Amino acid sequence: MGSYVEMRNNLADVIRVSFVTLSLILVTLFLLNIDTLHNPIDLLKNFFIGYERTRNAIGFMHPNASGNTALAAIMISAFYNCKNTKMRTRVLVYLADVIFMYVILESASRTSLIAVMIFVLIRAYIFILMKIKGTFPRIMLTIILGLTSLLLLDLSMDIFLLTNRAGNFYYNIPILKSNNALWTGLAYIGSGEFMSTSYGTFFVDNYLLYTLMSTGILGLIFNIIFMISLSIKVFKIANNSSSMYKTVALILIVNIIMSMTETCFMYPSFSSSYIFTVLYLSVFAKKTTKRRKNVNYCE
Repeated sequence: MGSYVEMRNNLADVIRVSFVTLSLILVTLFLLNIDTLHNPIDLLKNFFIGYERTRNAIGFMHPNASGNTALAAIMISAFYNCKNTKMRTRVLVYLADVIFMYVILESASRTSLIAVMIFVLIRAYIFILMKIKGTFPRIMLTIILGLTSLLLLDLSMDIFLLTNRAGNFYYNIPILKSNNALWTGLAYIGSGEFMSTSYGTFFVDNYLLYTLMSTGILGLIFNIIFMISLSIKVFKIANNSSSMYKTVALILIVNIIMSMTETCFMYPSFSSSYIFTVLYLSVFAKKTTKRRKNVNYCE
């Protein structure tokens, strides 16, 4: 699929169709399932209550699915934030992003919220870096980014402990050993199904852990090699190409970070995985070109 998209040179069409499709789904479910608008501040406070927090899936099978889908729509909407996009289109996209952000708040998906913050932070950093001149201002901007990233990392660790994500490893890996499945894994099933099997496994809310539990050390090694190879090629292409490919690279970064607390990297239970996989493989299939000088981030 990725080779076909690249061969036909219609990555922009895939992006447009994906955004319109996600927008129609999210807006329709939002209108059908949201009867009362809550204060965003109250919704933010709700994020830190723990397992007792109130969550709204707005029609999806799980609140994490609604949050993940809204996050995907927000990240894909970044492709429209360019000078050559009509103002009317940009305004509509911004209004849609407001709805998508509210869906994330209603879902109380902490992974999606942090991912949005990381995505916006990196985009703002790249945009400002392209605008300012001089070494000192760039150094100060990088320091600010670093400090902000540390605050987000601290928040991520608090959420990691609050949701007992560490218990995923603590309970599950010994089960692999007791079943003599450390090298080959237990079974290639949905991550949610591990809780309902006879193995006695716990939640598997980490993509690498899910790969380990499903396919063992052999599958994990193969998957890590694939992720590294994919990242190298995508970043290499993005460094030499237009903003469209740079945005794909940014989405890949956020997606990998997200997959540490959700099994959402090239995983079919998330609709975003289908779209992102096509984007990644389309860039992966692209031939490397010579570096272009003075490439505008939003050209």
